[in-house]
Amino acid sequence: MTHKRQLPEQMATHIYKRAAVKRMEGSYGRYERDGRSARNAEQPVERPVVLQRVVTIPESDPSAAWNAFARRQERLRRTRAKQPQSSSVQQRVAPRTFAKTGSWATGGRMKSMQRRVPDPLSRSVPVRSGRRSGRRGFLWRLVSIIAGLLILIIALSFTFTSSAFRVEQVQVVGTHNVALVQAIQRQGVQGQNIFLLNTPAFEAQVENLPLVRSAQVNKQWPNQLTVTVQERTPLLLWRTGRETYSIDSDGVLMARASDTPSSDALPTVTAPLTVIAQGNVKSGKVTGGEGIQVGMRVNANEIHFAKDVFERLPKITGINAFQLRYDGTMYANTIDGRGTQGRSKGSYVVESQDGWKAYLGDADDTNSLENRLLTLKAILDMAREQQLSLASIDLRYGLRPVYTLK
Repeated sequence: MTHKRQLPEQMATHIYKRAAVKRMEGSYGRYERDGRSARNAEQPVERPVVLQRVVTIPESDPSAAWNAFARRQERLRRTRAKQPQSSSVQQRVAPRTFAKTGSWATGGRMKSMQRRVPDPLSRSVPVRSGRRSGRRGFLWRLVSIIAGLLILIIALSFTFTSSAFRVEQVQVVGTHNVALVQAIQRQGVQGQNIFLLNTPAFEAQVENLPLVRSAQVNKQWPNQLTVTVQERTPLLLWRTGRETYSIDSDGVLMARASDTPSSDALPTVTAPLTVIAQGNVKSGKVTGGEGIQVGMRVNANEIHFAKDVFERLPKITGINAFQLRYDGTMYANTIDGRGTQGRSKGSYVVESQDGWKAYLGDADDTNSLENRLLTLKAILDMAREQQLSLASIDLRYGLRPVYTLK
C-alpha cells in the first residue's frame, strides 16, 4: 500500500510591502541623482496602494481524506478476492420475445427479413399482421351495413306507425270562445302522426277561420298540440237586408250579430253591396243578404271611414240620432282577376230624423272627413237660421257643396 507523501508546513512572509517601498524609494533616489526634483513635476505622483496578503493553513490535514478513501478501496478489493469462483454457476439467460406478439423466439438472433416491394400495377391489398383478410373484412362490413339498415327501418316504422306518436289532444290558448275552440279542435288533426304533421299548413287552416286573426301551433311531445290564437275584435255591425254581421278592422265578416257577444253596443251600417271576397268576383247588386257569407272581406279603409263617421259626426254637428247607410258597390281589399286593386264606387249617406240626407262620399275622396263634416254643420246652421226645410245635402264635390229643399 502506498501513502501520499505529506508536504512540510509552509509559512508565508510579508515581504511584498517592504520590497515595494524599497523599490519606490530607489526610484526617488534615482530622480534625485538625475537632477529631477518632484517639485518640477506638473502633477504630484501618488504612492501605489499595496494590499497585504494573508495566508492561513487549515487545522485538519488534507491528506487524511485521501488516506481514508484508499483504505476503503483496499478493503473492497480484499473482500472480492475472498469470494470463490465456481465454474458450475452459470448466468441464466432469458430468451428474447417479439415486441408486438409477445411470443418467445425459436432461437437466437434471427436474420433480418427483406421487405417485398409491391408491384405498382398490382391492385391487390397486402395482408398485414393483426388484420383479417380482405374477403372476410368485406363480409363483416356488409353484415354490419345490413344490420344497421334493418335497425333503422324498424325504428322509422315504430316512429311513424306507433299510436304513441299520434295527436290525441289539441289545446287552444288565447280565447274563451267555446265555439271557436271547438272549431279549431275539429280541423281533423287528431289521429295524425305528430312527426308528419305540417305545422305551417295547419296554422294557415286555423287562420282561415273568421274569428281568428293569427295562430301559432307548437308540438308538445309525444302526442299533443298547443294552438295559440289571437281573436278578432268586432268594430261595427254590417246589415244587409235580413242579416246583420259583425265586422272587424280588417274588413272581415266575423260572424252573425246573434253569435257576437255585446253586439248591441256596436254601431250599425246598412248596406246592400257587391263584394269581391277571397279573390272571387261576386257581381250584381246584393239585397236581403243573398250571397253574403261569414269570412268574406270588404275594403278595410271603408270600414275605418264608417267608424270615424260614428265618432266625429256627433262631436262636430251635435247630431246623435242618425242612421248611416252605404249606397253603391264596395270591393274587397284584394286584387281582382285583372290585377288591379279594388276600390269603392259608392257613398255613405247620413239619414237624419228630421228627414234630410247628407251624402258624405267614401274614403277615397281627396277632401278630408273633417272638412266635409264642418261644411255639413255650416249648412245646417244656415238652414236653422233661415228656417229652411232641407231635403238633401251633397258633400262629394269638395268646395262646392249642393243642397236641396223640400
